[in-house]
Amino acid sequence: MARFWWQKSGTRRGIHWCGWSSLSVPKEEGGMGFRELSKFNISLLAKQAWRIIQNPTSLLARTLRARYYPNSTFSRSRIGANPSYTWRSLWSVKGLVEKGMQWSIGDSTSVSIWEDYWLPGNSNRLIETTRIHNLNTVHDLIKQGENKWDTYLINQVFTPTDAADILSIVLSESQLHDKRVWRGGRQVCTLSGVDTECC
Repeated sequence: MARFWWQKSGTRRGIHWCGWSSLSVPKEEGGMGFRELSKFNISLLAKQAWRIIQNPTSLLARTLRARYYPNSTFSRSRIGANPSYTWRSLWSVKGLVEKGMQWSIGDSTSVSIWEDYWLPGNSNRLIETTRIHNLNTVHDLIKQGENKWDTYLINQVFTPTDAADILSIVLSESQLHDKRVWRGGRQVCTLSGVDTECC
Protein backbone atom coordinates (compact mmCIF):
# COMPACT_ATOMS: atom_id res chain seq x y z
CA MET A 1 0.00 0.00 0.00
CA ALA A 2 2.90 2.36 0.69
CA ARG A 3 4.28 1.69 -2.82
CA PHE A 4 0.87 2.30 -4.38
CA TRP A 5 0.54 5.61 -2.50
CA TRP A 6 4.02 7.02 -3.07
CA GLN A 7 5.65 5.23 -6.02
CA LYS A 8 6.03 7.47 -9.09
CA SER A 9 6.13 4.68 -11.65
CA GLY A 10 7.18 1.06 -12.02
CA THR A 11 10.85 1.96 -11.64
CA ARG A 12 10.81 5.13 -9.53
CA ARG A 13 10.33 4.52 -5.82
CA GLY A 14 9.22 7.99 -4.78
CA ILE A 15 9.50 9.75 -1.43
CA HIS A 16 7.39 8.59 1.49
CA TRP A 17 6.28 12.00 2.73
CA CYS A 18 4.34 10.61 5.72
CA GLY A 19 4.95 7.66 7.98
CA TRP A 20 2.44 4.84 8.12
CA SER A 21 1.55 5.80 11.69
CA SER A 22 0.28 9.14 10.35
CA LEU A 23 -1.60 7.65 7.40
CA SER A 24 -3.46 5.21 9.65
CA VAL A 25 -4.85 7.97 11.90
CA PRO A 26 -8.66 8.23 11.44
CA LYS A 27 -9.87 10.96 9.07
CA GLU A 28 -11.80 12.59 11.91
CA GLU A 29 -8.46 13.16 13.64
CA GLY A 30 -6.67 14.58 10.59
CA GLY A 31 -5.18 11.38 9.12
CA MET A 32 -5.90 9.44 5.96
CA GLY A 33 -7.90 6.69 7.64
CA PHE A 34 -5.87 3.76 6.27
CA ARG A 35 -6.45 0.58 8.21
CA GLU A 36 -3.63 -0.92 10.21
CA LEU A 37 -3.62 -4.38 8.69
CA SER A 38 -2.42 -6.18 11.82
CA LYS A 39 -5.30 -4.75 13.87
CA PHE A 40 -7.76 -5.29 11.03
CA ASN A 41 -6.70 -8.96 10.91
CA ILE A 42 -7.25 -9.30 14.66
CA SER A 43 -10.67 -7.71 14.22
CA LEU A 44 -11.70 -10.23 11.56
CA LEU A 45 -10.40 -13.15 13.65
CA ALA A 46 -12.32 -11.88 16.68
CA LYS A 47 -15.49 -11.65 14.61
CA GLN A 48 -15.02 -15.24 13.42
CA ALA A 49 -14.43 -16.42 16.98
CA TRP A 50 -17.63 -14.66 18.05
CA ARG A 51 -19.55 -16.48 15.30
CA ILE A 52 -18.17 -19.83 16.49
CA ILE A 53 -19.39 -19.05 20.01
CA GLN A 54 -22.80 -17.82 18.85
CA ASN A 55 -23.38 -20.59 16.30
CA PRO A 56 -21.77 -23.77 17.66
CA THR A 57 -23.66 -25.95 15.15
CA SER A 58 -22.03 -24.35 12.08
CA LEU A 59 -19.78 -26.58 9.99
CA LEU A 60 -16.62 -24.71 11.03
CA ALA A 61 -17.53 -24.78 14.73
CA ARG A 62 -18.35 -28.51 14.63
CA THR A 63 -15.12 -29.29 12.76
CA LEU A 64 -12.96 -27.36 15.21
CA ARG A 65 -14.78 -28.82 18.21
CA ALA A 66 -14.27 -32.38 16.97
CA ARG A 67 -10.55 -31.79 16.55
CA TYR A 68 -9.58 -29.44 19.39
CA TYR A 69 -12.21 -29.38 22.17
CA PRO A 70 -14.55 -32.40 21.86
CA ASN A 71 -15.51 -32.37 25.56
CA SER A 72 -15.39 -28.64 26.22
CA THR A 73 -16.37 -25.28 24.71
CA PHE A 74 -14.49 -22.78 22.59
CA SER A 75 -14.16 -20.47 25.59
CA ARG A 76 -12.54 -23.18 27.72
CA SER A 77 -10.52 -24.79 24.92
CA ARG A 78 -6.75 -25.21 24.88
CA ILE A 79 -4.33 -24.71 22.00
CA GLY A 80 -3.60 -28.46 21.88
CA ALA A 81 -0.81 -30.38 20.21
CA ASN A 82 0.15 -29.66 16.61
CA PRO A 83 -2.60 -27.08 15.96
CA SER A 84 -3.43 -25.89 12.48
CA TYR A 85 -2.73 -22.32 11.39
CA THR A 86 -6.48 -21.60 11.43
CA TRP A 87 -6.90 -22.87 14.98
CA ARG A 88 -3.79 -21.05 16.25
CA SER A 89 -5.08 -17.82 14.76
CA LEU A 90 -8.59 -18.15 16.21
CA TRP A 91 -7.31 -19.30 19.59
CA SER A 92 -4.96 -16.30 19.78
CA VAL A 93 -7.93 -13.90 19.95
CA LYS A 94 -9.99 -15.97 22.38
CA GLY A 95 -8.89 -13.89 25.37
CA LEU A 96 -9.64 -10.67 23.53
CA VAL A 97 -13.17 -11.79 22.67
CA GLU A 98 -13.73 -12.97 26.25
CA LYS A 99 -13.11 -9.41 27.45
CA GLY A 100 -16.12 -8.17 25.52
CA MET A 101 -18.59 -10.92 26.42
CA GLN A 102 -20.77 -11.74 29.36
CA TRP A 103 -23.59 -14.16 30.10
CA SER A 104 -27.26 -13.27 29.95
CA ILE A 105 -28.97 -15.39 32.60
CA GLY A 106 -31.75 -17.66 31.34
CA ASP A 107 -32.21 -21.04 33.02
CA SER A 108 -28.93 -20.33 34.94
CA THR A 109 -27.57 -23.87 34.58
CA SER A 110 -24.65 -23.10 32.23
CA VAL A 111 -23.03 -20.19 34.06
CA SER A 112 -20.30 -20.64 36.66
CA ILE A 113 -20.70 -18.30 39.62
CA TRP A 114 -16.94 -17.93 39.99
CA GLU A 115 -15.35 -18.36 36.55
CA ASP A 116 -17.74 -16.62 34.16
CA TYR A 117 -18.56 -12.96 33.55
CA TRP A 118 -22.25 -12.59 34.31
CA LEU A 119 -22.64 -9.58 36.58
CA PRO A 120 -24.54 -6.66 34.98
CA GLY A 121 -22.92 -3.50 33.67
CA ASN A 122 -20.25 -2.66 31.12
CA SER A 123 -17.31 -3.56 33.34
CA ASN A 124 -15.80 -7.01 33.03
CA ARG A 125 -15.84 -8.19 36.63
CA LEU A 126 -15.79 -11.62 38.23
CA ILE A 127 -17.33 -12.35 41.62
CA GLU A 128 -14.99 -10.96 44.28
CA THR A 129 -16.30 -13.08 47.16
CA THR A 130 -14.14 -15.99 48.33
CA ARG A 131 -15.26 -19.18 46.60
CA ILE A 132 -17.74 -21.44 48.40
CA HIS A 133 -17.30 -25.05 47.24
CA ASN A 134 -20.93 -26.20 47.49
CA LEU A 135 -22.04 -23.38 45.15
CA ASN A 136 -21.11 -23.86 41.50
CA THR A 137 -23.59 -22.54 38.96
CA VAL A 138 -25.88 -19.52 39.16
CA HIS A 139 -28.75 -22.00 39.40
CA ASP A 140 -27.59 -22.76 42.97
CA LEU A 141 -28.53 -19.18 43.97
CA ILE A 142 -32.18 -19.50 42.87
CA LYS A 143 -35.01 -20.86 45.01
CA GLN A 144 -36.14 -24.21 43.68
CA GLY A 145 -39.47 -24.03 41.84
CA GLU A 146 -39.98 -20.30 42.46
CA ASN A 147 -37.65 -18.69 39.89
CA LYS A 148 -36.58 -16.11 42.48
CA TRP A 149 -33.19 -15.28 43.91
CA ASP A 150 -32.45 -16.85 47.30
CA THR A 151 -32.00 -13.43 48.89
CA TYR A 152 -31.03 -14.77 52.31
CA LEU A 153 -28.32 -17.06 50.88
CA ILE A 154 -26.92 -14.36 48.60
CA ASN A 155 -26.72 -11.77 51.39
CA GLN A 156 -25.07 -14.30 53.72
CA VAL A 157 -22.45 -15.57 51.25
CA PHE A 158 -21.48 -12.62 49.07
CA THR A 159 -19.95 -9.22 49.73
CA PRO A 160 -22.46 -6.32 49.71
CA THR A 161 -21.26 -5.21 46.26
CA ASP A 162 -21.57 -8.71 44.75
CA ALA A 163 -24.93 -9.30 46.45
CA ALA A 164 -26.36 -6.02 45.15
CA ASP A 165 -25.20 -6.78 41.59
CA ILE A 166 -26.65 -10.30 41.68
CA LEU A 167 -30.01 -9.20 43.07
CA SER A 168 -30.29 -6.46 40.43
CA ILE A 169 -30.53 -9.13 37.69
CA VAL A 170 -34.10 -9.79 36.60
CA LEU A 171 -34.64 -13.52 36.14
CA SER A 172 -36.25 -14.70 32.92
CA GLU A 173 -39.82 -15.97 33.18
CA SER A 174 -39.48 -17.97 29.96
CA GLN A 175 -36.49 -19.98 31.26
CA LEU A 176 -34.58 -19.75 27.97
CA HIS A 177 -31.07 -21.14 27.84
CA ASP A 178 -28.25 -18.96 29.13
CA LYS A 179 -26.76 -16.95 26.30
CA ARG A 180 -23.47 -15.25 25.57
CA VAL A 181 -24.01 -11.58 24.73
CA TRP A 182 -21.77 -8.73 23.63
CA ARG A 183 -21.68 -5.98 26.25
CA GLY A 184 -23.34 -2.78 24.98
CA GLY A 185 -25.35 -4.54 22.26
CA ARG A 186 -24.85 -3.91 18.56
CA GLN A 187 -22.11 -1.31 18.52
CA VAL A 188 -18.47 -0.83 17.69
CA CYS A 189 -16.40 -1.79 20.72
CA THR A 190 -12.74 -0.95 21.26
CA LEU A 191 -10.67 -3.73 22.77
CA SER A 192 -6.96 -3.26 23.23
CA GLY A 193 -6.90 -0.67 20.44
CA VAL A 194 -8.85 -2.86 17.99
CA ASP A 195 -12.07 -1.46 16.58
CA THR A 196 -14.37 -4.35 15.80
CA GLU A 197 -18.11 -4.78 15.45
CA CYS A 198 -18.60 -8.27 16.79
CA CYS A 199 -22.39 -8.36 16.96
